[in-house]
Amino acid sequence: MITAMVQFFKLPPEERAKYFTTDHSKQVKLFNYYLKVEEQEQNVTMWSETFPSKSKSEVFAEYAKEIGRLMKMLLGLLSQGLGLEKDCLQKKLGDNPTLIARGNYYPPCPDPEVTLGLAIRTDLNALTVLRQTEGVTGLQVIKDGKWVAVDSLPSAFVINLGDQIQVLSNGRYKKVHDRAVTQQGHCDWCN
Repeated sequence: MITAMVQFFKLPPEERAKYFTTDHSKQVKLFNYYLKVEEQEQNVTMWSETFPSKSKSEVFAEYAKEIGRLMKMLLGLLSQGLGLEKDCLQKKLGDNPTLIARGNYYPPCPDPEVTLGLAIRTDLNALTVLRQTEGVTGLQVIKDGKWVAVDSLPSAFVINLGDQIQVLSNGRYKKVHDRAVTQQGHCDWCN
């Protein structure tokens, strides 16, 4: 999966441009996140490109199957942590949750002090499974009121709890507030 994302983002900009669209019904597309600023008439583009794929390719299908297993296991552990039956949260979310593979690419930035890779946000879904590129920094979370960098670890996933888990747990589990900051030469893959 990582190899497929890396190969895509290594394509020349004019090749990647063929996939840019605002039509979210397309199976494969490339888009930018935007930030609405009240004082400005136009939205501000974040310093990133996002490639979500619902492609039926073998690589994506196998990845989705394995991530689905991981998510089922995590939901079971979260359920048990709440003192519930192991399959409780899985049942609440449904047997076939939507899985979307998404690669976020933050191109090298000539002036990272005046750009933002991805603004502060929470995930609407239950869980987000992120796989960072080894040695790449930029992902940050709020801890004790301060932004803290989330270091990438070889062959490790970062698991973010989203809005649905906070609601389903009656606030016992808290959603994660995160952002991505740009750096010179920075590039990251989040799935």
